[in-house]
Amino acid sequence: MFIREGLSPTNVTFAGILNACSKAGLANDWRYYFKLIREIYGIEPEMEHYGRMVDLLGREGFVSEGLGLIEKMLIKPDPVVWATLLAACKIHGLVELGKTIGEKVIQLDPTFDGNYVLLANIYAKSKKWGDVIRVRRLMVDWGATKVTG
Repeated sequence: MFIREGLSPTNVTFAGILNACSKAGLANDWRYYFKLIREIYGIEPEMEHYGRMVDLLGREGFVSEGLGLIEKMLIKPDPVVWATLLAACKIHGLVELGKTIGEKVIQLDPTFDGNYVLLANIYAKSKKWGDVIRVRRLMVDWGATKVTG
């Protein structure tokens, strides 16, 4: 479609397309566009592209596939990509995977309170109150305070 119109897509173009796929719940279409990015247009995916794809997979319930994508990334995953997957674990009630990912993301960014809150909420949803308390204490120990509001 871009070639026919004489246009050259950019990283921003593909980020927009992947974002639209994510918001519209088009889990099957992301593979096609991700393949286009590299194979047809020679554009290396950036963190934003991976983040959009992990968000899409997580929203649609393909959390394990999102984890696989993170593990195969061509660049080092940042804490935001991991936190995106952690949020998907909360949505879908994946306590054990959430625990693993939560510990990873807290290790990567120990001062960001949102990651602790997400992990504590995963535990609370499954009534693991001892783990909720443990995570809240960790949060205090690292000086990551939840801002009320």
